[in-house]
Amino acid sequence: MRNPCAPSSRKTAVPTKVGESSPIKHVLYIIKENRTYDQVFSDIPRGNGDPSLLMFGEEITPNHHKLANEFVLLDNLY
Repeated sequence: MRNPCAPSSRKTAVPTKVGESSPIKHVLYIIKENRTYDQVFSDIPRGNGDPSLLMFGEEITPNHHKLANEFVLLDNLY
């Protein structure tokens, strides 16, 4: 079994050693102002939401849902 702390033999996005560079230059975090997670994303089954609080489902917010489904949902971000 490979040591999980050992440097990777292939190029990775997250540096394996302190001081190494990363190919990631920018990160975008899109948040919808004045809406809770449950109001917008609780209709996504893999998420940790309360569907009874849904106000703006996929039919109303298709762009937000596409981003959440293609990249990351962030349902337990604190």
